[in-house]
Amino acid sequence: MHVVWQDFPESSHLARLLVPCIPQSITTLEISCMSVEQFQDLVPLLASIAGACPSLRRLGFYSAASDCRECLDETRLPFPIPERSAPELADALSQSLSNLRHIRSLSLPIHLSHARICESHLTGHPRMRDERASDSNCDSCVNEFGHDTHENEKVVAGTLTERLKSLQSVHFGSWVYGRGKGGVHYMRPITGSELNHGLVPSYIDTQLWDGGRL
Repeated sequence: MHVVWQDFPESSHLARLLVPCIPQSITTLEISCMSVEQFQDLVPLLASIAGACPSLRRLGFYSAASDCRECLDETRLPFPIPERSAPELADALSQSLSNLRHIRSLSLPIHLSHARICESHLTGHPRMRDERASDSNCDSCVNEFGHDTHENEKVVAGTLTERLKSLQSVHFGSWVYGRGKGGVHYMRPITGSELNHGLVPSYIDTQLWDGGRL
């Protein structure tokens, strides 16, 4: 099931009212066109969905629908930075999803960097404000914040895959890859304990659209 959620940012809390309307037996749920405000703290929404839909194998959230060019053109730096530390966030997310014993794939629209990247990225790196720039990444941000961000991602993805035994894949959004619209992908390895890691040119394009649009 793919739900295109459209409402004003000030009504963001109403997204949780959608949960009782979702069939309990569904195995795939994606919600797109949600405002950034709704991603600021995903934990209550995740807990509500996990409690209502325990059979989910795939769960993802997005600020735009990948089949809508107008949405994509208007979306810019759509990933909030959580206020919690990486270990605190990892614990809260894994606890909220603990009821999903079959979950295999998660897409979480959050950027796990230091909040200081906001001012630095928007005011100090003019090349990223040029949509015609050939470079698809913000190298200044990668150099300054990339290592710490990667460490935060490893903590959160590692905790999630450790506690959610069925989880195979986790996507996070990124401010610095794909002109501010890219993402990162962590995958459980076939052997060993070190998670595989890769970049995603477009976080929004990780939508699967199983079951079509609602």
